[in-house]
Amino acid sequence: MTLNRVMMNQFDNCACFHMNPEKPDKGALTIETKQKEVVWLKFEDSYDVSSLSAETIASIFSEFGDFHVFKDTKQSVLMHFYYLDKNYIECKSTEGFIAYMSKPESKAKYHVSNVSTLFNAPKFVAHNHLE
Repeated sequence: MTLNRVMMNQFDNCACFHMNPEKPDKGALTIETKQKEVVWLKFEDSYDVSSLSAETIASIFSEFGDFHVFKDTKQSVLMHFYYLDKNYIECKSTEGFIAYMSKPESKAKYHVSNVSTLFNAPKFVAHNHLE
């Protein structure tokens, strides 16, 4: 099962990486699929959310459906959606939520400067020596 693989964690099958570059990276594909359910949302710099709790931020978006919210930075949050309310927003996926929040009137109402999937969100890079 683990022939020609590098295993990062013996208890997690997703943490196996093939030594053969021709084979698909199942771990990366699984992570990309899971990250499509997570939205990264950055607020405008003029709208200070650094002192707001995750619960308060969640109450702002509660009409959209069921989700978990995590503070990413002082001005951004991650929202993991489980259910989107079709009576409030006509979409079945996070892509519809992102499209809705990308509209100028939605950005102004919710003080959002940028919204995307977690996969497309800016990543923290400590070192760039591998590039």
